[in-house]
Amino acid sequence: MKGAFMHRISVHPSGLAASAAITGRLSGDLADLTARAAAAAPELLASAFGPIGADFSAAYAAAHATHLGALAELSAAFAGIGTASDEAASAFVTQDAAYAAAVRATGTELRA
Repeated sequence: MKGAFMHRISVHPSGLAASAAITGRLSGDLADLTARAAAAAPELLASAFGPIGADFSAAYAAAHATHLGALAELSAAFAGIGTASDEAASAFVTQDAAYAAAVRATGTELRA
């Protein structure tokens, strides 16, 4: 095929900013959840299981640490996505304003 294809992209900055806000709230909720999950420390179970449950307690401690790490990483990922989305929304608004100003300036030059 000859030529290049131009695909139209339509971005609604207000929708992107709303998505960024929601993603930011999700990040905060996950951070709170991580703190609550950390409170379920494996040490609390040690007395309940005693020496017989030492193997289980060790396995639970490892799983608990992995779980907390995954929650923290997910919270950080949502925070990054929220920040990037908010910055993208601002960039689209800035670019649109600059383009509109350039079009207005060209229109003024043509009328002169």
